[in-house]
Amino acid sequence: MTLTEREVHTLGRLIDASADDEPGLVIPWSTLRALLDIVGCDSLSALVLDLGKGTGLDQAIPEEVLDEAAFWAHFGDLPGRWTNVRPGLGTASVARLSDFLPVRAWRNTGLYSEYFSGTAEHVMKVLIHVDGPTVVEIAFFRDADPDFSERDRTLLGLLGPHLSRAFHASNRRRTGAVDLTARQSQLLQLVASGYTNAQIGRRLGISANTVRKHLENVFERLDVHSRTAAVTRAGLPPARTR
Repeated sequence: MTLTEREVHTLGRLIDASADDEPGLVIPWSTLRALLDIVGCDSLSALVLDLGKGTGLDQAIPEEVLDEAAFWAHFGDLPGRWTNVRPGLGTASVARLSDFLPVRAWRNTGLYSEYFSGTAEHVMKVLIHVDGPTVVEIAFFRDADPDFSERDRTLLGLLGPHLSRAFHASNRRRTGAVDLTARQSQLLQLVASGYTNAQIGRRLGISANTVRKHLENVFERLDVHSRTAAVTRAGLPPARTR
């Protein structure tokens, strides 16, 4: 995929946005502005959705307040395969609504006519985080043709890991919380107790390679590069002699 000089500059701004001092509700505002510019859409939203409780948080350009009642009343209009997209490598985390629901059928839904008021003709999303029923995604909307292209999908697939890091960094700055899953917290507790990867694997019934991969994900979420730094960032006591 060939990028113009302007697109390369915009990508650089987007990747550097993790240090932004405007954390926003979900992701740095400069990240959303750069995405709006490089993808080319009429609006976009960074969403945190609790699919179990039917609640959500929306950070949008143009700025708006998520009408939760209307949104969740018609959420079932979306195909299950669309709502069940899960993070993966590259374009596996990116989906166009038209891949699952023809545009004509989309126009006949209550979500399109009542929530979006006849806008959002085309929709694409990149999923950047899942923790149980909670999903974090960025949705892009075009009010008229053309639909999002394979180039758009590939571009977002490349940006997915950077967007995930921007979300976790923004969440830490906003809340001060250590953003780990229950499994990752369990593994890091064992690291803090001085266990090796092989020992952790035996205790948890997984391979040492799987432990290593989990640790890599922990390091990425905490923005650190070592076991000691991860334990310190998480506020855990240092390893004890066993």
